Amino acid sequence: MKKYIILILIISVGIFTITSCKRSEVNDPDMTGPAGFRIILSGIANPSTLYTTDNGSLLTSVINVRATNNDGSPAVNKSVIFEQYVDSNIYGYFDNNYNAAVGITDGQGYVQKTFKIPYSNYIQGNSTITIKVTLSDSGRLDNNLSEIYDLIPLQLIARGGESPEGDIQICGRVVTNEGAALQGAYIDFTQGVAGPVITRASGSWDVLVPYGWSGYIIPTKSGYHFSPESYFVENVNAPRSDINFTAIAN
Repeated sequence: MKKYIILILIISVGIFTITSCKRSEVNDPDMTGPAGFRIILSGIANPSTLYTTDNGSLLTSVINVRATNNDGSPAVNKSVIFEQYVDSNIYGYFDNNYNAAVGITDGQGYVQKTFKIPYSNYIQGNSTITIKVTLSDSGRLDNNLSEIYDLIPLQLIARGGESPEGDIQICGRVVTNEGAALQGAYIDFTQGVAGPVITRASGSWDVLVPYGWSGYIIPTKSGYHFSPESYFVENVNAPRSDINFTAIAN
């Protein structure tokens, strides 16, 4: 009898060992998905919809890109290639007068370029332009996998005259308390406006907001605090150019 008990115990232990070592049915993470990235690239266009005009005025959109490490921290000093994706017969260019440009991410992982479309009166009908932004160095955990990129659409709406209600420009300037222009400050927005935008060498910034927009405008830059800390605008129904901030070194 004791022999049978011992035999049963041995068999039970063996079965437990086999089942406990069985491989999980859950698949390994897909290296083409987010788990396969060392760096994540995402971009937005502001404005993302452009309206052609009868007089053929130049259309512009700021392509704003952020690179982050897979832990969410900024990916700093990374080269990002901006280019017009070959999906349209409409020609556009960046500030260097070519349809491709390279930028370097700053201390917060941001980089931006302005894309321009000339002679908009020749555009017939509605169409889409796609801007492709690509991390120039490897950003994958496995360097043999495909490149890291994002595709940013620009909608072109054919119409004459001015843009319809819904696209109103607000703008301002950031200066130090000595009165010098502050380049590279981030101007962010609440309530559904794409951002941040980054101040130019002149300290100026601008953005298009929806007609009737209300929300806070918030400046930030490492090493500075701002007066005012934020600016609230309500029911924007006309262009504004008076939203200014003073940057004070910490």
